[in-house]
Amino acid sequence: MLSMIAKESSILVIGDGDFSYSVDLLNHYSGSSLTCTVFLSQTDHVALYGEDVENNASKLRIEGASVLYSIDVTRLPADVKRRKYNLIIFNFPHSGGKSNISKNRKLLKDMFKSFSTILSPKGNVRVALLPGQGGTPADGKHLRVKGNAWNIQDGAAQFGFILTSIEEFDTSIYNLSGYRSSSKAFFCQIGIRHTFKHCPFRLQSVRMLVQHPPSNSYLEMHLKKMRNVSMHPHLKLRLNGRVGRFSALVSIDVDDADCKGTPKRISETDITSGILEHFQLTDIKSIFYPPEATRVLYPSQVNHDVSFWTGSPETPNIVPILLDCVGLAFHEISHKEVFYREETGQYAHNFRITYCHPFEAMSEDLVKSLAHQTVRSALQDNGYDLH
Repeated sequence: MLSMIAKESSILVIGDGDFSYSVDLLNHYSGSSLTCTVFLSQTDHVALYGEDVENNASKLRIEGASVLYSIDVTRLPADVKRRKYNLIIFNFPHSGGKSNISKNRKLLKDMFKSFSTILSPKGNVRVALLPGQGGTPADGKHLRVKGNAWNIQDGAAQFGFILTSIEEFDTSIYNLSGYRSSSKAFFCQIGIRHTFKHCPFRLQSVRMLVQHPPSNSYLEMHLKKMRNVSMHPHLKLRLNGRVGRFSALVSIDVDDADCKGTPKRISETDITSGILEHFQLTDIKSIFYPPEATRVLYPSQVNHDVSFWTGSPETPNIVPILLDCVGLAFHEISHKEVFYREETGQYAHNFRITYCHPFEAMSEDLVKSLAHQTVRSALQDNGYDLH
């Protein structure tokens, strides 16, 4: 909706065809700092759309907007990259030529890579697609199997963007021309507008989140509930009243006759265990973010398996290790099977770990290269014999 664009916004419109959409933006927001671009050179642009397209370009320039030609969204020039934009709009991107899913996926990925360097910290990216192209549940009856869709959410996540909202794109206010490098209009009654924010995934353990919480006051409110939380039979977690540094945040009371008053060292994994015992995993995901934090609209879940040997058939509890490694990226775990090797007397435990972040961008490539490797290293550091 145009009304959601603040008048003081710096707006970048990519691939605007005959510039009619940009002109309409200025009709509503004459005070906006607008930059509108097209892929073609000025000569080729006029040859394609006719002399009338220059009337739109002139209207934009008179209102103070920048009109730029020969702009490739995958390789933005310096005069575009030197600014930060509150809003970036790309309506109906297409790689050109006949439909090619792989080329259009690459276009979306390269596009978001470019946007990650020019979007302001609180800015939005809006991309309108035809129903069925995006590959999200919002496609409804037009939803295609993953292999036949452009999968815009996956491409965006690779460069730190999360999908925050989806709405219908009213094509009655948009001149549907210029698609596939042609001035001929393409048929589309309703488009789907996808809105993204830049919230890249950060590999943070629960312990790190306590040290550097996104919202100190909100976290403190929850931590006050943790006074005297039992961590182990002889250990208690107490809130000291300060938030922001782990050493000042908690103290450990030792109530063990065998210790005879001797201070006892407690591991970071034990502290995470105490937090986990007090809060459900879903609560842990929420206590570190305030209610107004932007959530991923359709959080992606990525599964990876891990196996290791132990000397017992009992299922090991590795959840505290996972929380210490990847924090809120850990979603759930299932113990798939256990196998006994008679010649060694060892048991092989196979787990399926599901990663999913409610607030930050996670892609399958990120999970493979970062989160899962970190988990494997942590399990080895804790004495598990991986295979």
